[in-house]
Amino acid sequence: MTTEWIKKRWLEFRTGYGTYLTFIIGFTNFLLLLYGLTPLKEQINFTVFSIILAVILLPGATMIGHLHNKKQLPTEAKVTTSLNPYLDKIIPSSKEEFSNKYSVFNLEYSIWSQKLAEKNMKIMNFLLDKFHAPAEFQYTDEIKQIQDWNEAFETWMKRWKQYGQGTSTKEIMRDT
Repeated sequence: MTTEWIKKRWLEFRTGYGTYLTFIIGFTNFLLLLYGLTPLKEQINFTVFSIILAVILLPGATMIGHLHNKKQLPTEAKVTTSLNPYLDKIIPSSKEEFSNKYSVFNLEYSIWSQKLAEKNMKIMNFLLDKFHAPAEFQYTDEIKQIQDWNEAFETWMKRWKQYGQGTSTKEIMRDT
């Protein structure tokens, strides 16, 4: 057993316990406490109470989670990215400019999603041509921007892999 194996098991334990087991225990505790505090517990079965609560709670919690993902996660990503000391070695431009648009951990996903967006825009242009839509509805400028971004980013990624992941962005871009 290596220390790396132990570290991975420790991370998996913390994730499983902190995310799933504590959620199940906490939610069960919440149900039991709320049922115990309900003045109608003699008239309502616990199963019926749980179903009624789930019908109310699931949409509410889902909406709150959606708002959290939409409003709070971008802020958390910006703060986390700005605090990361290895950011300069990973990202091809300044921390502020890049972290506003892209996640450090999803570099290849960013390329894939940009290519997918380009393909979708090309399909839309094809359909717009077929239906004789006005030229201002075409996505020509956006497609050009995405193609330029993909080309620059793939070039950077190749250099980053060539120089090694420990190399800083400034060293990689110096040879450009």
